[in-house]
Amino acid sequence: MHNFIYGRSFWPLRHLLFWSVTYLDEFLSFFGVTEAIEYKWIFAIGFLLDVAMVYFNLYYLIPKFYQKEKFLTYFLLTGLSVVLNILILDGLYFWNDIDCGECALTFWGAFTDALFTAGLLGIALAIKISKINHLSHQRLIELQKIQHETELNYLKKQANPHFLFNVLNSIYVLSRESPKAVPDVILKLSDLMRYQTYDATKETVRLNQEISFIQQYLDLEKMRRENLVTDIVLEGDMNNIAVPPLLFLPFVENACKHSQLATEEQEEIQIKWLHQDKELIFVIENTIGRRDGHLNDSEYGGFGLENIQKRIQLLYPDKHDLQFEEVGGKYKVKLVLEDL
Repeated sequence: MHNFIYGRSFWPLRHLLFWSVTYLDEFLSFFGVTEAIEYKWIFAIGFLLDVAMVYFNLYYLIPKFYQKEKFLTYFLLTGLSVVLNILILDGLYFWNDIDCGECALTFWGAFTDALFTAGLLGIALAIKISKINHLSHQRLIELQKIQHETELNYLKKQANPHFLFNVLNSIYVLSRESPKAVPDVILKLSDLMRYQTYDATKETVRLNQEISFIQQYLDLEKMRRENLVTDIVLEGDMNNIAVPPLLFLPFVENACKHSQLATEEQEEIQIKWLHQDKELIFVIENTIGRRDGHLNDSEYGGFGLENIQKRIQLLYPDKHDLQFEEVGGKYKVKLVLEDL
């Protein structure tokens, strides 16, 4: 039905159906089903006048004036076309000098003709304007989709240099404190960059791939931080879930950044993925790093979290819940994704 109403391929059939229904009684008279038309040539001219009036409106007046919001000009010319149609048809009856010619020229006769003509044109315009609005809505949806995909690609590409900056900074610190460990770190970095170069360019990846990537990232982080302890817990099936690549990385980056302590105390990062009832729950907790009694940064967040919040909103509108809270000396992030 949708294709029949709006599809281009059904154009001839739609228009044939419209005129057949409009003039059904007259067309049936040619087959003797209804009362015969006395002056068929006048009917034929009247029919052609209606066709000309309707298509002149649909394919000239509407694109030229209505769609350009020149409504006054449009309605004046539409009214003029209706009046002209009626005058020509009534003039034919008068010129033919038939008995009902005088009736056609009376006020009520002309009013009846005007109602029929205006009704015919009104139905055609309603269908046309409905189609215009539908196509405009479809274009708007397509435009929103393009903008949505463009912004997602932009945000995802932003994550790559941000991630690389953090890793290179870690390598720099390690090169000063433990130069012999740098080659192993660079090797791990190459594995991470391989994932970023090939897998992270896809629209989605399997969750277990993303978890493996994060585990490698944490292994690299632990190579330069002796006091860092990490724990990853998985509950449920992680193999058959598709997620956007690098979705969880900003949370891990921030946890690594904000968990560093000035003392020799143990620094902890705990991550949990739970898959149940078409929901994926991601929880990450980290010790809150303090130096001289103050937080490492004025606030927990930064570019990475601002980026990921925008990205999640685009990817899962009204199908996610993201919470941040400080509990028992740890910072906790909980993300719930629905309908997975």
